[in-house]
Amino acid sequence: MQTRRIIMTVHRGPMDATAVIVYPWEKPLLEEIHPGGANEKTITELCNLHNPVSVKRQKLPYGAEANKEYAPDMREQLELMCRVDPEDDPTRDPEGEFSRLAAKYGMHPEVKMLTVEKVYGSPVHFRRMLRDFAKAKNAEEAWDLIPSRHEPLVGKEEAQADAAAPAPKSARPPLAELDRNELLALCKEEGVPIPKNARADVLRDLLTEALV
Repeated sequence: MQTRRIIMTVHRGPMDATAVIVYPWEKPLLEEIHPGGANEKTITELCNLHNPVSVKRQKLPYGAEANKEYAPDMREQLELMCRVDPEDDPTRDPEGEFSRLAAKYGMHPEVKMLTVEKVYGSPVHFRRMLRDFAKAKNAEEAWDLIPSRHEPLVGKEEAQADAAAPAPKSARPPLAELDRNELLALCKEEGVPIPKNARADVLRDLLTEALV
């Protein structure tokens, strides 16, 4: 199934509603940060949001008369913004997408953990969801893989236990920042069996499972 972005409005105050275009799996993250203030919108709803009195298509300046070229209207612009080039689809790089979400949404406002971890659990859980999302046969099947704010992928008790767990005595850099040699050394330190010629992403998955 081809990935498409969705449109949401984020209410930060009574007079502030900001429209954002995000990937579907970002919806529960916005809902987690802005409970009751993050809502999905269709393109039609967003086009009608400000109730414009008149909308006129504007001709492009260079050679527009001869080519009859017009600037895209609001609906066409939103359609283009929601499309995802298959080469840029984040489902092709689940590990990189988890890191992007961690940097974008940061720490949870109430729990001492990353927002993406609060909603999706470990990087392994997120990568598994994103790979299944890419393999989904239709949009309905894909959306079933994304947790709602009230039904997170990781149970509430598990998330709270993770948040309350004491910090390790010697903090290690995130696994995503370690190269293959560092991952191999960590596997040996933790007694994790190393498959022959294992790639870095395989080693990270094995270490994540072992450390969790």
